[in-house]
Amino acid sequence: MAYMVYQIKIHKGELWNPARVLVPDAYKVLVGKAWVTMEGSLEDYIIGEGELLPLPRAGTLIEALTDELIVEGVSLNKNSK
Repeated sequence: MAYMVYQIKIHKGELWNPARVLVPDAYKVLVGKAWVTMEGSLEDYIIGEGELLPLPRAGTLIEALTDELIVEGVSLNKNSK
């Protein structure tokens, strides 16, 4: 079975709406720091390298806080090959 792996790269101050792309199990920050806000949530998040983004849902926006933010779609299924 083949799995598609992809990365998203944005620059400081740019916004990304992950709901507009095919959603993997999770997104992991490879480089940089991000601010994450979700519509209807009372909390925002600041996450950095090695951390997983909260699962995106409608109304999620992610802003790059560093010169470059790179996130990768990851599968959390331990049975994946």
